Amino acid sequence: MSAHYDGSVYPGPPLPHARQQHPYQQAPPLPYPQFQPAQVTTYEQESQYHTPPINKHVYIEPPIAPYSATPDVEISDSEEGDEPSSSARVNPKAHAARQKALAKRQKQLDKEHQKRKEAKKQQKERDRVVKREEKRIRKQKKEAEKARKQRAKAEKKRIKDEKKRVQAITKEQKRRVKAAKKRSKDEKRRTKAARKSRKAAKTRSKRSKRSGGKRRGGGGRRQRR
Repeated sequence: MSAHYDGSVYPGPPLPHARQQHPYQQAPPLPYPQFQPAQVTTYEQESQYHTPPINKHVYIEPPIAPYSATPDVEISDSEEGDEPSSSARVNPKAHAARQKALAKRQKQLDKEHQKRKEAKKQQKERDRVVKREEKRIRKQKKEAEKARKQRAKAEKKRIKDEKKRVQAITKEQKRRVKAAKKRSKDEKRRTKAARKSRKAAKTRSKRSKRSGGKRRGGGGRRQRR
């Protein structure tokens, strides 16, 4: 790969006209782009600008399994030459300790579960009591509202009946006053008519006496004198 003055060669020191930059980036072009030669790159050259190199020789340890602090299997050296140097056999103390720890943990879990169950039961009972109390309050409010409406309806009916009774009494009083006035007027008219009739009769009697009527045999003023 030949070196050019456009700074596209990697790796290598930066050219005098190129600024200090990341090695994966290319340098700015020359002020005379028509004199820049053609660039021919391969797949390996392109890949090294996009993906970092992978070191296949680095050994990565596998994750450590969560072994218990006291293993159930104990490795011991064998005294006989025919057997291998290390053999696996069960450690009863470790196994018993583990079983005891598991039983203790299970007992603790059962106790917590029982406690949660009891708390849930108590909460359910409290919710039931609260629900029953709310239902009683709603029923009481409903009955109170119903009684209030009934009282309001009865009061309204009482006021209406009282108003009708007062109107009836007033109407009867007006009718009685009107009837009394009419009776008084009629009585006055009859009295006046009777007085007028008596006066007219008296006047006729006097006139008949003065003129002399056929029945009385009167002759008149001259004859009486």
